[in-house]
Amino acid sequence: MIDDRRRGFLLLLVAVAVAAACKSTGAARSTEDEAADLKQLCEPPQGDDSTSILLRGFPGAAGSSILSERMTTSRWKKWLDDVDTKLSKRTSDPPGARQKADELDAAGKSAGHSACWAAAAVRQRAAVER
Repeated sequence: MIDDRRRGFLLLLVAVAVAAACKSTGAARSTEDEAADLKQLCEPPQGDDSTSILLRGFPGAAGSSILSERMTTSRWKKWLDDVDTKLSKRTSDPPGARQKADELDAAGKSAGHSACWAAAAVRQRAAVER
């Protein structure tokens, strides 16, 4: 059996490998595309591949790392950084994290998404961090 610490470490290693693969294949975009970023943050990850499984762990380290690599706009990269900071053990700020979730939901609705899975995940984690 793998304990939680080892599992977290393994997931982080996989996330780093996936991010490196994205960079080496040129998967990173050179232009900003807010619609694509909102799609990543609002439409839930599908499939059983390792990347989709890791993304479902957002706002954990592996999911945040993968999403950060996929974001094309500084706005949503900063949003991810802010969420990570607000949910970290040292600087825990659950109300601030919930505000960030509201910000994402509002942007998602403006772009035509009914709800954003990443906002729901942040709210769920913020409730645990109380």
